[in-house]
Amino acid sequence: MPPKTFATAAKKRPVLFFILWSILLLPCYAYGRDYRFTDAHLHYVNYAVQSQGFPALLAEMDRHKIERAIVFGSGYEISWPDIRPYRIRYYLDTETGTDLVPPAYFTKRGDYRLLIDYAKLSYDKRVRFFPFLQGIDANNRNEIYYIREMFESHPGLCGIGEIMIRGGMLNRLTPFTPQGDSIALDPILDFAAANRLPVIIRHDMAEEPPKPTKEPLEPIYLKEMIDLLSRHPNTIVIWAHAGIGRNIHIREHHILLKRLITAHPNLYIDLSWFAWENSIEKNLNAWVELITNHPDRFVLGSNKIGNFRSRIDDEKQTSALNAIMSSQSGNIGVGDALKRYIPLLKAIDRQPDGEAISDMITHRNINWILGRITNACKTGNPVIDPWKGGDPWKDPRYARPIMTVQLENAPPISISLHANYGDIARDIVLKGYRWHEKPKYTGIAESIQIEGTAKQGAGLFAESGFKDYIGYIDASRRDKISVRSVVSIGNWDEAFTYKNKDALFFPSGNWPTVPWWRNDKNKDIINKVRVPEGRRLILYDDEYFRGKVLQVIPATKGKFESLDKVTDKVRSFQFVPES
Repeated sequence: MPPKTFATAAKKRPVLFFILWSILLLPCYAYGRDYRFTDAHLHYVNYAVQSQGFPALLAEMDRHKIERAIVFGSGYEISWPDIRPYRIRYYLDTETGTDLVPPAYFTKRGDYRLLIDYAKLSYDKRVRFFPFLQGIDANNRNEIYYIREMFESHPGLCGIGEIMIRGGMLNRLTPFTPQGDSIALDPILDFAAANRLPVIIRHDMAEEPPKPTKEPLEPIYLKEMIDLLSRHPNTIVIWAHAGIGRNIHIREHHILLKRLITAHPNLYIDLSWFAWENSIEKNLNAWVELITNHPDRFVLGSNKIGNFRSRIDDEKQTSALNAIMSSQSGNIGVGDALKRYIPLLKAIDRQPDGEAISDMITHRNINWILGRITNACKTGNPVIDPWKGGDPWKDPRYARPIMTVQLENAPPISISLHANYGDIARDIVLKGYRWHEKPKYTGIAESIQIEGTAKQGAGLFAESGFKDYIGYIDASRRDKISVRSVVSIGNWDEAFTYKNKDALFFPSGNWPTVPWWRNDKNKDIINKVRVPEGRRLILYDDEYFRGKVLQVIPATKGKFESLDKVTDKVRSFQFVPES
């Protein structure tokens, strides 16, 4: 419109002109209202332990009303072999996946780089950051010593994580894949609980396909995560990326999270990285309902890795690379990575009390979690050492049954029964036994030894995959036992009985699948259950806590209740708090 006509229109319609002109002058209105943020997930360094530094990060935060940020390093570093002329800064190649990327290894350099730079900040800048300790190998029992020493010498530390467990394609570059059922995590989470320190965990529910796909995957690694949560109900666990990642799409993802939140009051969901593209964006209304029904259980993070500013045109990455990185290290900065969730926040705003709920996601929930920290961080209190300077691994809480297994053409070896081994022969190799000749497990357990003061045990199966139930052991046994799979038992209150064998089975927590419910010969079916005080049992007709709720059974007061009406239909179950 020419200036004369524009001015004439302004005189005739002053109110309309003011509104239009305000919209032009305030592009932030495209985001809806003016949201405040605390970034709950931010890596200070990349996979080459490089960073743009706190000055660049602070400038980005000021531009986008990001008041605070949880910052941590990177638990992995990509090696730079002398034969390669260029440094690799990310673990995925757009054309070859991980095939041409050098190996990655656990490192603590990111922790030190973060803490050194953090110590240089002035007080008014330090108060805006909450450094977490990330350089942790979840398979290594030695890590609890590192954590204890670091928190004692660095009182500014505020939490633990992001602990990398099932890390998708990144695990293809590492010698062994960390797993959620690792006993090395137990003292770490107990240390966190003693000081009310939050723990951020990355644990993908499924194995990431090597090529992009939108086909839904089954959450085959879910059992590891729910067992971890069940063992540590007093530890605040923040599940990074809502349990998914690149190329991971979970059927009825929001329903699964709803039932996990219900069962585990200590669980919080981190919305970052591909949580938007691979789940929320595709089912926005369902996610709005989930969050408004559980408004205190979600936090928001950028998941930026060492790069904090939005890239200028001549720095922008290729569209292919940007697509596979999402918010992680793409063209957008920290502020824009958080504001990718604006459509979700705006949809929540339209609900009753919606603005208060979206504020909880953007900053209040994570600030409440940080505010509950009792020791270290910004409290001025020294950390509590649950072991009072002693050896954590002498704590009887971590004693587990030990099974001595016979190997072909090799001496017997002892393995810790701290997890559920669906195939002992396979799991022995995957858990770290790598000999030159790789001797095989014969299927015979020479003995099972029960350790510790707490009553522990093991459920034994004659076939792999928890089939053909033999029975359980709650005392040391030294005669040879033919056993192919085993379930660790740590709770004798929750129990089932088999219809044909009249044998007891202790499920050791919640099960997203029930392969032991009946064997391949269609016999030995479960038909009764005992539910302890303060708990209730939920039975589902689909795996992974999905589908129809078949029955809800409250505490049975020490007695067994029949399941005859639904026993043929049960595919998964949860023992959840009575409330």
